[in-house]
Amino acid sequence: MSFVGPRPDIPGYYDTLEGEARKIITLKPGLFSWAALKYYNEETLLKSQDNAQYYNNNIIFPDKVSMNLEYYYKRSLKEDLKILLASTKKNNFQFNFLLIFKQRIPILELVLCFSS
Repeated sequence: MSFVGPRPDIPGYYDTLEGEARKIITLKPGLFSWAALKYYNEETLLKSQDNAQYYNNNIIFPDKVSMNLEYYYKRSLKEDLKILLASTKKNNFQFNFLLIFKQRIPILELVLCFSS
């Protein structure tokens, strides 16, 4: 896993991609992406839908595929830095970082609190 790249999805989604969209599978999964920034509140968004699975299958997932495919063609150090910068501006960086590492490194939360 890297810092920037498409987030892995649950089984049954990325493994069913066809054609050009399968290029996404060749990308190293990451913690941050344009799609992750756009759908940082995906769980809440899905809970507010009458038919969450339909909304995910027909709205969110195709949009994520489109965004990740665009990243596939634009990937570069400059694009990665833009994504990381956008993550820090959105204040998701600390949230995502803590969400992933809080269980393993409890002191990290304290360090990040003082660094803001």
